[in-house]
Amino acid sequence: MKSLRTARIVLLALAIACSAALSTSPSVVAATSPSPLITSVTANPALTTLTITGSNLGSPGATVVTLDSYPQLVLTTVTNTSVVATLPAGVAPGSYLLMLTRTDTGPKTDEFWVTLGAVGPQGPAGPQGIQGPAGATGPIGLTGPQGPVGATGATGPAGQIGPQGPAGPIGPAGPSTTSGQQVITAVSHQPVIIPNTSLLTDLPELSIDLVPLIAGRIVIAYTSTFVGDDCIVFVRVRINGNVASGLPHGESFVKPSHPSTASLTLDAGITTVPNQSVNIGLAASTETTCPLVYLRPNSSMTVMLLAL
Repeated sequence: MKSLRTARIVLLALAIACSAALSTSPSVVAATSPSPLITSVTANPALTTLTITGSNLGSPGATVVTLDSYPQLVLTTVTNTSVVATLPAGVAPGSYLLMLTRTDTGPKTDEFWVTLGAVGPQGPAGPQGIQGPAGATGPIGLTGPQGPVGATGATGPAGQIGPQGPAGPIGPAGPSTTSGQQVITAVSHQPVIIPNTSLLTDLPELSIDLVPLIAGRIVIAYTSTFVGDDCIVFVRVRINGNVASGLPHGESFVKPSHPSTASLTLDAGITTVPNQSVNIGLAASTETTCPLVYLRPNSSMTVMLLAL
């Protein structure tokens, strides 16, 4: 009986010891350890190092940092609140997904989008989305008793001015003047993006359908304002959808953050027939090495029909 009692005491002591060991084991500590939190990531101007700040970032040998598909970054400094990593040689400017992982806590990871290099200019506003469908009509409630006539309320404040409506279509050609001329002007109201391609991009608002009232020749004058980086923008005249052959074109040397204007007046070399419609429009293209360029609103084209 004494040996059996002694065995029970030994087993109870072993159970207590195992329970204490499990409560302090690394897996339990890891399960209750906080996850890493990145609050900011900055790169030096030369794009050689990244500095990551936050909390619970780990310790030397227990923190791993990756940048998109690049190999694991080399870490030069690791503390619980700051990590300094070496960027891969020749990394290009752009946006990258950075991931920081603590290998001593599970593992546990936090992600952060970081932009390397200069941030480009803000693009033009996108179009307004379509209106959603109207909700279903609810059931008619019971008619309540008529209440007493209330006092006349005070005049409410004036409502806000509504947004400006879209530009109307270009009107028909006016009558010929005593000098034997017809003059029509088109003005752009919306910006037009010119992609970096040698293909022509039509400038839709700078297009005129001319119905000649007289037989004459067409003279075109246009002023187009562009904004973009250093590059050349070519402006060409279209007659009935085709680029006018043998005609000069305007060249605009666009400077960073400064609008540049291309202006040109030319004889289209076309003799019109009375009442036979002709379409005159503008199109633009850039060098293929050009960054994004766009045509500003309020650019204009004037078509003059001079009597023969």
